[in-house]
Amino acid sequence: MAAAGEVMPTCGGRWAVTVITALTLLAFSGHASAGDVDRGEALYDKHCKVCHSLIPEYHKEGPSLHGIYGKKAGTVPFFAKYVALKGADFVWDEAMLDKWLMDPKAFGRQSTKMTLAISDPQDRGDIVAYLKSMD
Repeated sequence: MAAAGEVMPTCGGRWAVTVITALTLLAFSGHASAGDVDRGEALYDKHCKVCHSLIPEYHKEGPSLHGIYGKKAGTVPFFAKYVALKGADFVWDEAMLDKWLMDPKAFGRQSTKMTLAISDPQDRGDIVAYLKSMD
């Protein structure tokens, strides 16, 4: 602590600019951020629930999304003949759910029937947070 009348040394303006720049890049990087579960529920109701349920083993046009977080992709028995995720070798985590929601067709699975794409990274993050809470 500086005594009265002394000037505290600082790291200089470059450090502050670097920190602010890094935080800005993180905020606008296009990746889902820690999401708001309540907002995610509203977005799920608006965009997802017409084709997906959250009831275990209750499938609509798309598979139930109950417990999807942490599950290996393409393993829902009801959709065994659905080729879009057949042979997928990944687990549904935040990054993969975000990538899928951003653009399912560009995900590398052209045969998917899912046409909805969520362009807003915060919306995707909120939906992912909600799905993550449904296990």
